[in-house]
Amino acid sequence: MKMTAPLEVGICVADLARAMAFYEGVLALKKISAIDLNEHGSQMSGLGTSGYRVVRLQTSYGERIKLVCPIGPPERPGPAATPSSRTGLAYVTFLVDDIDAMVKCCERAGSASVKGIVELRPGVRMALVPDPEGNFIEFAQYDSIGAYRPDLAC
Repeated sequence: MKMTAPLEVGICVADLARAMAFYEGVLALKKISAIDLNEHGSQMSGLGTSGYRVVRLQTSYGERIKLVCPIGPPERPGPAATPSSRTGLAYVTFLVDDIDAMVKCCERAGSASVKGIVELRPGVRMALVPDPEGNFIEFAQYDSIGAYRPDLAC
């Protein structure tokens, strides 16, 4: 597969305003656009049964998170105890340069880290934080991003 743009991930939310406050206000993603799709378009695309609003948010690297809020309330699966305790989209990872500041920012916004910041192995620290809807967000900090992602090394 040859991609033509950075990866985009869609997350279905019940409370768009609350999700926006977290992703835009706390994670500092930039709002790119918001569109409404009617029931016909929603059904035709297979993305829903009623209409929905999608807000596209972009990271500083160009990846996008699409917050999708259906007109009718979405089904809520039971909460997962951990990201790997059920199948499906488990979590979204943001590689950051200051995990301490990021976790503090999330805590101030009411989203506390599940286990705090942990060192998985030398040079790799991570924290798992739920967004306002309970979706897991992983923040990871590498002492050497080039060792983890040599394709990004300068």
